[in-house]
Amino acid sequence: MPLYEYTGYTSAGKSVSGVIDADDQSNAKLYLKEKKVFLSEPLKESRKKYISLINRFKSSVRPQHKELSSFTYQLRTLLISGLPVVDALTILVNEEKNRRFKGVLADVRDRVKDGDSIAAALSNHPDIFSGLYVNVVAAGDAGGMLEDVLNHLSVHLERQENILKKVRAAMTYPIFMSLIGIIILFYLLTSAVPGVVTVFRDVGRALPMPTVLLIRISEFLSSYWTFILMLLAAIVYSIYRFSKRPRGMELLERFLDSIPYIGGTLQSLHIARFGRTMEALLNGGVPLARALAITSKAAGNMKMEKILSDAEKDIIEGKSLSGSLRDSDIFPESILSLIAVGEAGGNLEDIFAKVGDAKEKELDSKLNVLLTLLEPIMILFMGLIVGFIVLAILLPIFEMSQITF
Repeated sequence: MPLYEYTGYTSAGKSVSGVIDADDQSNAKLYLKEKKVFLSEPLKESRKKYISLINRFKSSVRPQHKELSSFTYQLRTLLISGLPVVDALTILVNEEKNRRFKGVLADVRDRVKDGDSIAAALSNHPDIFSGLYVNVVAAGDAGGMLEDVLNHLSVHLERQENILKKVRAAMTYPIFMSLIGIIILFYLLTSAVPGVVTVFRDVGRALPMPTVLLIRISEFLSSYWTFILMLLAAIVYSIYRFSKRPRGMELLERFLDSIPYIGGTLQSLHIARFGRTMEALLNGGVPLARALAITSKAAGNMKMEKILSDAEKDIIEGKSLSGSLRDSDIFPESILSLIAVGEAGGNLEDIFAKVGDAKEKELDSKLNVLLTLLEPIMILFMGLIVGFIVLAILLPIFEMSQITF
């Protein structure tokens, strides 16, 4: 987007000047008008054709749940105030700092201006607006309650961001500590240990087996560390690529589900996400079968995706949701009973809200326990390795000193 230099004054009479980016001069003027800046000179295109690399990167990344939630809430607020959709989108385009998202919103606004529905315009950007988002907006727009569904979407996105934050926070510490431990061990084995073991070799005596093993490991790492790093990088990349394929994804999910406690934690995560997604869709007026189809695609787990896809078919055939889900081994009896009550009472959206609340609390508790368990396990593992290194160094020293008791 072009940059425009402006010079003017505020409503208080204060002189101001600066540079803004906008689609064209008319949008730049509209943005300044919203900010209560009155031009004293005509706008002119700025000669500053570049932005710092860091700012350019920050402003071109895909918007996160938090940014999307903020946009959704602001759009709702503007629509409630009586602004038409196009004018509301224009204001949000001019205020958006993320250049990539700004371009997306500008395209959405232009499509709506040309006659598309807002849902149809959003659907042209599936990498930003998910099927859930588009379908909820479409249902709300058709039912004349767009402002209400935007509010539900905003809350849903914020909750999803909170879940992701909890998972990231639980994983950051063990990953960081593992990397630090690997770096320290690599330094010890390639820099510190070789200098110490040289002394033992000069003695000419037979060395204990732990010391011999340590020397061989140290020599191997010192001689082939570049090859080892390249091999590890290739293995990690291959695993990553394989995990993106259906078969690889299925094997990875089975492996994670089989790990004690981690499998249960992931199950709580999937059910919490299922509950929140269904709540948002049903509150938005999306029919149950359609809501299940959308939720299955956003499940993030192949097993859950198949269960929900089968449930969608069962609903179309006239079966109950609780009865269909009962055939799976993911949903506990307490959740199935709640869903059955919701079906009988016709308030499934409220039940799914309770499911989301319960499973989010359970997930939070399990993540805290998992983090508490991982810390001593990692300390014990690192202690065993360091203990082996210390033992391998001290054994020949004891033998050379010929200590007798």
